[in-house]
Amino acid sequence: MKISTLTYKIAWEITTNRFLLDHFYKNADQHNFICFFHQNFFYSYPAFGKKWPDGKYSEFHKLQTCCHICGEEPERNYAGYGMIFLQRTDQERMILLCENHKTGINLHGPVFKAKQLSFFKSNFYLP
Repeated sequence: MKISTLTYKIAWEITTNRFLLDHFYKNADQHNFICFFHQNFFYSYPAFGKKWPDGKYSEFHKLQTCCHICGEEPERNYAGYGMIFLQRTDQERMILLCENHKTGINLHGPVFKAKQLSFFKSNFYLP
């Protein structure tokens, strides 16, 4: 299933940094964004000690995150982790944006500092 908006609960399930997500959700204004590192799956469970009517104790969900505007999916590594920008809106859902469509202010500054970027470019031959 392709998705371009997330609720806090789903974002919390798939993120790699729950502390950053909590801070972002509580303190970000409309149009603030963060780099959202995430996996493309999660499990859901019934209440502790219960099982669903169909007898399952858990359920696997696969998500295909994509840009809210153009539908571009983030590149993923071998373990299924990818990066896309998560932006606050005036509603409960947050939107996902690619590099080309992100607008607003990064709540936590750039992903790499200038020194780090120059190090990577010089040592790994990045353009």
